[in-house]
Amino acid sequence: MRIESLAKIIDGELLNFPSITYIDQLKLDAKQVKRADAYICKDSKDIQSAIKNGAYAIISEKKLDIIDQEIAWIQVDRVEKAIIRYLRYKTIQLDSKFFLCDSVTFEILKGITSTKNILFLGNDTFDNFLQIVNADNNTIFVSSDKKVLNDIYPAYLLIEDTKTNFVKVIKKTLFTTDFIYEDIYYKDVHLTPIFLNELNKSIKFLKKLSLSFSLADIKIQKHFKPIFIDNALNIKDFGQTGKVLIEEIDEMYIKKEIIHLNCNAKYAKNILIVPDGYEKKYEHIEVRVYTDIHDIIELSKENYNFFLILNKEKKDIFTFLNKIKQIKNERSLF
Repeated sequence: MRIESLAKIIDGELLNFPSITYIDQLKLDAKQVKRADAYICKDSKDIQSAIKNGAYAIISEKKLDIIDQEIAWIQVDRVEKAIIRYLRYKTIQLDSKFFLCDSVTFEILKGITSTKNILFLGNDTFDNFLQIVNADNNTIFVSSDKKVLNDIYPAYLLIEDTKTNFVKVIKKTLFTTDFIYEDIYYKDVHLTPIFLNELNKSIKFLKKLSLSFSLADIKIQKHFKPIFIDNALNIKDFGQTGKVLIEEIDEMYIKKEIIHLNCNAKYAKNILIVPDGYEKKYEHIEVRVYTDIHDIIELSKENYNFFLILNKEKKDIFTFLNKIKQIKNERSLF
């Protein structure tokens, strides 16, 4: 790509008149820069290394001292914005398809796909850059973030809902499902029954695109995720206690999860914990608020069975509980 074209694509200003006229690839890591690459500078201390490795261009949001007039120096308003502009250009060159889906379907697809032909885009621009620029042609990209896809590939497609039940449900509990798929029995799968529609939707999508997958190890980390604890806030094995913290990062599932708890744990004491300032109202469950993770931990000491937590800030409750345990163990030594 010509230097002038690159500057226009990323909306940058060419600060000098270099002798070189083209670049090969864009790199984020100075150690991976090769001859004729452009280095996207996140840390100015790595510029010397990038030049030594053969960089033909340095892209930075800071106005840097031009220490080598032979190569191009391009200044942008924001590096992240420049990357998004480049990705929009790059995705047009790829013979690939981009799909948007809900966050549960996204997690299921990530867990069950067993092919390199499908990649998953999150909300980290730098991670997305590395995935897209290193992708093969005909790669399928999936994201649950509408803004991400609008930024880099507005002509994305939606993963369609389905009315077809590809799995035959045998047994359901609050947090697990037994089912049969293509004559194989899957027992105690850690998938709450309320997400069976998303499972069927995922299967339909992968079958339609002839992509391989396996249902042997379905994992959903951010939605209706149970953490079993005792009264001392020690984490216990799955199903071993009657006190459970349930994490949910997406408010669109909360109402469905409240109904699921009330219908299938009728005699349990349930509580919904939401961030301070959250205005949406819910019926048929007690609601409390938290400002930080310490509030969640304090509320967890109260006499309830199921603590449904709207964890929009994605606080790492599991790690925090383990830290509490570590601190208790250290204190017990003295």
